[in-house]
Amino acid sequence: MKSNMNEEEWVTKIQCCAQLAAALEVSGWPKPGNVHRTANFKDTRFEHYIAGAVAIGPAIAKAASQGVKLQEKKINSSDVGIGRWILKGIRDVKQWNEPNTNLGMLILMIPLATTAGTLTNKNKFGIGELRRNFGQIVRATTVQDALDLYKAISIVMPGGLGKVDNAPDVTDEDTWNELVEKEITLFKTMEISQEWDTISKEFVNALEISLEKGYPFFRHAYEYTKDINTATVHTFLFLLSSTPDTLIQRKLGSEAAKQISHKAKEVLDLGGLLTKQGTEALYRFDTSLRDSENRFNPGTTADLITVILMANLLKGIQIV
Repeated sequence: MKSNMNEEEWVTKIQCCAQLAAALEVSGWPKPGNVHRTANFKDTRFEHYIAGAVAIGPAIAKAASQGVKLQEKKINSSDVGIGRWILKGIRDVKQWNEPNTNLGMLILMIPLATTAGTLTNKNKFGIGELRRNFGQIVRATTVQDALDLYKAISIVMPGGLGKVDNAPDVTDEDTWNELVEKEITLFKTMEISQEWDTISKEFVNALEISLEKGYPFFRHAYEYTKDINTATVHTFLFLLSSTPDTLIQRKLGSEAAKQISHKAKEVLDLGGLLTKQGTEALYRFDTSLRDSENRFNPGTTADLITVILMANLLKGIQIV
């Protein structure tokens, strides 16, 4: 990374890191239960995710530019517009895709892009600094940010988020009115939903799982293997084994999610892609998680992998 990188070049770098991260995540194979380069779902293909990875670029660049302005004190934290850029990203993806391929990752990547834009030292920054800035930015989100996120959800999930106790119906106009009347910000909505959703929990806790657990695991795996695919798949297995996937949990219950996490640990303990036994177990695991309704898809884990890849790319990892 050039030492004299100016703001425009840095924004472009952030955009490229986000797009590349999204493309690398879906290319990782065989990530069990996910769409990857050798496996599609009935209604969602590998190419949909690649199109989405490209389409999020302009929204990421807008969010990163807001971070630069924030660092230069040209705007206040409440003016960043996290919800606005998530909504833009979803609308841009929808020009090319019908399936929902990017919502979860955008909820985390948009504020991460803004955070990266605030970094004064573009060549050397710590994960602690990244998390502190992220936390400050998301805590300053507004009611309008919450409304914009709900609009984004209604675009990609017109039927809502499914049955979850105490969860607001984001497609109900009364819910939107309640946000305004009670002045419920985007951060507050995430605080409420973190109980049943890891994406929300990561938003509220400044990417604790992604950056404190996933980031160093990926970095070590990549330095050891020198293979981007192996590092991606192993990090996926590591996160899935340690953090039950909340998308599966909402569909099938907590016990099913825990059983899948246990299986991921077994595969990783056998060596994953680094051993014949681990590779065979991984392929069996991938096959076992596939049904016509994609009920066993660890989609939340995949979103966290995208964030981990983006952070590592921002820190200078190159594909060798």
